[in-house]
Amino acid sequence: MKKGIVSFVDTGRLARWSIVITLALSVLITLIQFHKKRSDQYTPVNNYIIFKSSFHFLTAGEDLYALHPETHFDYYKYSPSFPLFMAPFHALPDLPGVLLWNLLNSLLLIWGLLRLRIADRRKEALVLLFVLLETATSLQNSQSNGLMAGLAVWSLVFFRDGNRWQGTLLAALSASIKVYGGLTVLIFLFDQQRFKSMLLFAGWCLLIAALPLLVVSPEQLKFLYVSWGRLLSSDHDASTGISMMGLLAPWFNFASLKTVITLSGLAALAFFVLIAMVIRANDPKLRGLLILGHLLVWMVLFNHKAESPTFVIAVTGSMLLFAAGVQGRQWNWMLGLLLVLTCLSPTDLFPKSLRDNWIVPYSLKALPCLVIYCYSFVQLRALKGLPT
Repeated sequence: MKKGIVSFVDTGRLARWSIVITLALSVLITLIQFHKKRSDQYTPVNNYIIFKSSFHFLTAGEDLYALHPETHFDYYKYSPSFPLFMAPFHALPDLPGVLLWNLLNSLLLIWGLLRLRIADRRKEALVLLFVLLETATSLQNSQSNGLMAGLAVWSLVFFRDGNRWQGTLLAALSASIKVYGGLTVLIFLFDQQRFKSMLLFAGWCLLIAALPLLVVSPEQLKFLYVSWGRLLSSDHDASTGISMMGLLAPWFNFASLKTVITLSGLAALAFFVLIAMVIRANDPKLRGLLILGHLLVWMVLFNHKAESPTFVIAVTGSMLLFAAGVQGRQWNWMLGLLLVLTCLSPTDLFPKSLRDNWIVPYSLKALPCLVIYCYSFVQLRALKGLPT
């Protein structure tokens, strides 16, 4: 059996079957979602309903960022432009709409990972396995995290191919979904024409930000951006998430904890990018994987609203860091932690008592990603061909 598994991986058959596995996974989870029942009037695909109905509230001239209990619970938290991208889903019945949404959030990511063409087949297989496992958790909540990770990976694919227009557009689209997604554009700082890339990104952001003018007045659009900013500001004060804040909050309780962590995270990110720019990389592909992996893990660790489904972004980043590094014993135990605490802890395979008493209260799902994030600073040496 072991030889069969090794052969399945070494011959690249896992990569060739990954699209089929993703399709089957998306269909299965969609059917499970519609089989579930809630004790209230809302549907188990509430997040999808929030996204879908945002198009109606935008075109009706209503406040996107107010509660709309007649259709869904919780707030809409994306940009005023995002509802326009949900227009095709608004026209569909829920079942085919959720299926297409799940396919978008899974296939885009897996296809992008395949397009990265990781040379080492065993590494590629592990990347796909871990990401598929975490994608299953993300899809069950009908969120946009797989889409976010997929857009980031495709930005790197386009960057490698020299397609600045497409790559910066995807970074701008990420920012229109979740603001921190725009950090993907930092990989274009390593472009020989980085100034042009930054201008393209800024242009795309302005264009996307103005798109709602197709259906609303300038006054209404201004109102929506003010309302969005107010919601994000109050949202920041309300939670810590499964993040650095969630890891430290049980041990350090002081008023400025979030501010300290946010500023520290920004300083660490700036340091990492600057050092990576100064070091002359022997392998540009290695540097691309390293930079994007670091960015994706950072997006989750320093996100005060990070939830379990968000970790498909962090796991994708962690596995890109693995693919960019020299394989060694340190990765064996880091991947073991990632598998157990991050990927398996939300599932029924993990002891419920441990999850309820330790994993959730202490945000331990984020711990392996933090360890790998810290190790990525060590991996900077690999850019010069030094052993890590």
